[in-house]
This record gives sequence, C-alpha cells and structure tokens, in this order.
Amino acid sequence: MINAPDNPPDFERQLALLRARFTAGLVGRRDELVSAWSEWNSLAASADGDRPRAVLAIALHRLAGAALSYGYEALGQDARTLEGRITADGARPEGLAMSFAALIADLSDAYSAASGVPPAGPPAEPPPAAQ
Repeated sequence: MINAPDNPPDFERQLALLRARFTAGLVGRRDELVSAWSEWNSLAASADGDRPRAVLAIALHRLAGAALSYGYEALGQDARTLEGRITADGARPEGLAMSFAALIADLSDAYSAASGVPPAGPPAEPPPAAQ
C-alpha cells in the first residue's frame, strides 16, 4: 500500500505534478496510437494483423487506466470502450475508423484544454481504413 503524505496540500501538489506530467505526455500517446493504428490498418487483412492489433489494444488500455486515474474520465472511458471493440473477435479497422478518429480528436482536445497549446504533430485524423 502506498503511504499517503501527512500533509494534504503536499499530496495535492504531488498529484498536480503527476497530472501535469500525464497531460504533457498526451501528444506522445496520441502519436503512439496513430502509429499503432496505421500498422494495424496496413496489416489487418494479412496473417500478421494480430500483433499490431494487440499493440494498439495495449496502448488503449494504458491510456484508459492513466486517463481515469488523472481525472480525464470521458477520455478514459472512450479509450476503454474502443479497446474492447478492437479486441473483439472479427474487429477490423474499417468498422472502427470513426471511433478511433473521435478518440484521437478528444485526446488532442484534452491536451489543448489543459495546456492552452494546440498539439503539434500529425493530423488528428487517422489514415482511412484499408479496403
């Protein structure tokens, strides 16, 4: 069990620092998700499609847990829901592209709202699902 600090303001300060660190990492998480999505999208129809799908599911699982821990309830729930849909039997990128794009947009919006700075980097839209 983690020992709680004796001084509640100190605890609040430490929690604020952890939340700020999480927020600063949202752009990196977004980029990780977009990369994993792209790989799954390009390999989904092949025998090699399971590995990138698992990588994407793990990244979503980590995002969901951390987001919920640091007060990003909607983002955490959306990541958890998408994780479940991606790990379901028969999941294909083309059926999940809109949900994924919405999650990426929400992640970028959460970063912008918390930091006041729009995230730099790739567009919020993932590549279209392979046909």
